[in-house]
Amino acid sequence: MRAIPIGPAPSSPRLRRACARFGLRLTRATPPTPPHLPATLRRALDAPPGAIVLITGRSGSGKSTLLRALRRHVAARCIELSRSDRRVIDVLTGPLTDALATLARVGLADATLLPRRVRDLSEGEKARFALAVALRDTRARCVLIDEFLTPLDRRTARAVATGVRRAWNHAAMPVFIGATAHRDLHDTLRPDVLIDLDREVTP
Repeated sequence: MRAIPIGPAPSSPRLRRACARFGLRLTRATPPTPPHLPATLRRALDAPPGAIVLITGRSGSGKSTLLRALRRHVAARCIELSRSDRRVIDVLTGPLTDALATLARVGLADATLLPRRVRDLSEGEKARFALAVALRDTRARCVLIDEFLTPLDRRTARAVATGVRRAWNHAAMPVFIGATAHRDLHDTLRPDVLIDLDREVTP
């Protein structure tokens, strides 16, 4: 049976049945990184497991474009929870004690948040909750967060970044990639890879 790589995107039962009729087996293998990719993209893709990558740059510098390119090349889980009707505590996986500790780590220790729907959180609470989900999710190779901590006031953003740096500390975790136009997170987040699109010269 011939194997056909389809990348990280899931396959439907209908697709699998159709391919099976022709002797085709679908695989989730991610294609190797082509050598001609821009240097900035290669740097992000080459980050080791558990690394923190921070992408900075002014509006229009290409941050979102770079994140879209990354999604095409890795099994990335994009943290998009703004429309979820699920309750906060039901979204986080694993033991309850660990889930509560993770919420506290990102500044969401208020117990009244637990029964609220994610879509009803404030923009700042959604940003911190997205980080909590990322900290609990080790299934993917990479976690991408656009507008990283942008909705928060800068003092709170730096405090949350410090918590992320402390928690993102072992190789069993996925690569964490955050993109922001703010330039005040370097010292607190201490990224393993810093990509400054205002200064990068891409071949």
